[in-house]
This record gives sequence, structure tokens and C-alpha cells, in this order.
Amino acid sequence: MPVQRHSIPIGCAGYDICGSAATGSGKTLAFLVPMASRLLKMGPIDRPFFPGPHAQASPTGVVLVPTRELALQIGEDIVRVCRGTGLTHILLIGGIPQKDQVDLISKQQIDIAVCTPGRLVDMCDMCKISLSFVATLVLDEADEMLNLGFRNVIMSLVKGRDLPDTRQTMLFSATYPPDLLSLLPMLLKPAYVRLSVGPANETAPGGMNAAAKNNLVKQIVKQVEEPLKAAALRADLEEFFSTSRDSQAIVFVRSKRAIHPTAHTIRLAGIPAEVLTGNRTQPERQQVFRNFREGRFPVLVATSIAARGLDFPNVGLVINVDMPQEMEHYVHRIGRTGRAGRAGVAISYMNWNDKKLAPAMIHILKQHDAEIPPFLQDMANEF
Repeated sequence: MPVQRHSIPIGCAGYDICGSAATGSGKTLAFLVPMASRLLKMGPIDRPFFPGPHAQASPTGVVLVPTRELALQIGEDIVRVCRGTGLTHILLIGGIPQKDQVDLISKQQIDIAVCTPGRLVDMCDMCKISLSFVATLVLDEADEMLNLGFRNVIMSLVKGRDLPDTRQTMLFSATYPPDLLSLLPMLLKPAYVRLSVGPANETAPGGMNAAAKNNLVKQIVKQVEEPLKAAALRADLEEFFSTSRDSQAIVFVRSKRAIHPTAHTIRLAGIPAEVLTGNRTQPERQQVFRNFREGRFPVLVATSIAARGLDFPNVGLVINVDMPQEMEHYVHRIGRTGRAGRAGVAISYMNWNDKKLAPAMIHILKQHDAEIPPFLQDMANEF
């Protein structure tokens, strides 16, 4: 994988990295391998640890991610990367009782912690985690981690806790909107490496976007009015599975309210479908995630929660029944297909309700040398 070929030696040399590469290009190993290598090269560090109810872990590697599902996936990769090394790891995520995580900390020192921001803050506030020995910090899906919803939490962890100034920091994402690039001096050392694998295309002037140039994804935009979306969805899925019986599809909708009606529409066509939503318990979400990865059902219906870094290798089709509010989310959505060298198709339903997205969509389609339908150009001209 090109991103690994470039980032692993740079990361192993200890440089800070701002990395941009297409979704499905292997970014997880691009930061896990340098992290594990650096921690092993450092050797055992004298970190105070007293087993029992008052134990406090001091990880030397921390990976911050926006979703629980992505943390679980990275945890699986850590098991493979660190097998036989003696490095320990923990997942600090919501949806799992804090007591279970505290019990694990009470038994052993932790080398690598994979965390969602809120749970890491909770553990630091409870004095269960100290960040004072962190040698490598990673922000995966960095654009989402630094958006307005997470920005204050991330900056409080970086600036308001005991993270060493000497740490290595690596940021990885498929997209970097221009307003987030202004935050880099607060997160990275002055001598950081800005790595863009593939053409550094832009979702907006000054932004970084390597995902849009993923030529393995055929992008199709259709004009579909709201009352006709259910019929269009059934037709597109039936056509896809008539020739791709062993493949899978992800259907994206904008709101949680639309998830179950959309899944019902798909099931009426005789196609099994499950839903991934934040309203389900964490064990239920994990089971859906696991079953889909194992190919036990063909269609997953989700909001953008499933668009962030998750690797479903057999997805050949993505359908955006509803367009997202921001084009950065579109890039991550379509990146669920066309992964690891396999071709995929992304179909998006648009109408005049989406006219504000038309200029950016045309920009991305041009980058991809994809067909621009006349209705989309008309919308862009009026916006």
C-alpha cells in the first residue's frame, strides 16, 4: 500500500505526520506499525504502576478515534500487529461499562490505548489514566476528530492535560477541510511531514482530499425526487444483486428516523437488511458490525456512523439515498467501497433540495473524470 510505504519509515524515524490518503488504502497499519516499532525500540519504561483498585495506567501510545466501531476494528489490527511483542492494549470507548475497563486497568499496565474522546476524558478525570508517558499520539479520521463537535475535547486533551511536548503526533484522514489545516501548528511540531498519497485534490480551496481521486469507485449521480427514492433504491439494489450475488451494499440515509423505514423497503424487495444506529446498545452494534463483515447479510442501512474508517472488504455498492450535509462526509461514505484494490460503485440520489451541494459534487466528479448529469449542472448554475 503506497500510504504505508511512505508513512511507516517517516513515522519510525519519529517525525510528526499529517497524512492524507484515499479511504481503503491501509491508513491503520500506516500508523500502528510506526507506533509499535517506536514503543518496542524505546524498551521498558519505568512507569509507576500499583495493581489493585487504585491503579493508574500510563500508556505510551494513544489512538483517538471518533466512533466505537472504528476503535473495535483498530483493536483487532493491534492484536495482529503486536502479537508476540508483549505490548498490551485497551479499548476505552463508550457503550461498555466503565467498571469493566477499570477492572482491566487494575490488573496490568497498558502500553497502547485506543479511545473515543469522551471516555478518555472520563478515565483521566477518574485518575485511571495518565497521559504523562505518551510517546506517540494518533488522531485517526482527524477531520472528524477536529470538527466543532470534538474540537474542544481534543484541544483540552492536547493542551490541558499532561501530554509531553516531546511526543510524536500523527494525524490521518482522507480529507482535511481548509479550516482544520489552521489547527495543525497547535497539534504538530514545526518540523512535521505533510503526506498526501495520490493527488492532493481539494474538496474546497486550500483543503486536502486524497479520497476523491479513488478511481476504483465509479460515481453515479441520479436525479430522484423524495417520493420516488424508495422505488429507485429497490431497483438499484435488485439490479446490483442480479449480477453481484456474493457482494454487499451499504445504504446511507441522513437521519435515524429514516433508517428503519429504509430497511423495511429493502426487505420488501426480498433482500435481507440490517441497521446500524447509535440507538442500539454497544453489544448489539458490535454484533451487526461483526455479522456484516462476515457476510451474513447483504445490505447495511446506516447514517454516517458507518462511513468513518470502517473496513468492510466485500462492499461493492454504496447508495446515498440522502446526501450528507457536508461533502467531506460524502467522500468518506463512498470510500466504504473500492477498497484494497477492488472496484466499487457509488450511487447518489440528488434533487433540488441538495442544490447547495451541487458545485462541490461537480468538483469531485471532475476530479474523478465521472459523468456530470445536466440537472446537476443546472442546480450549480442556480446556486
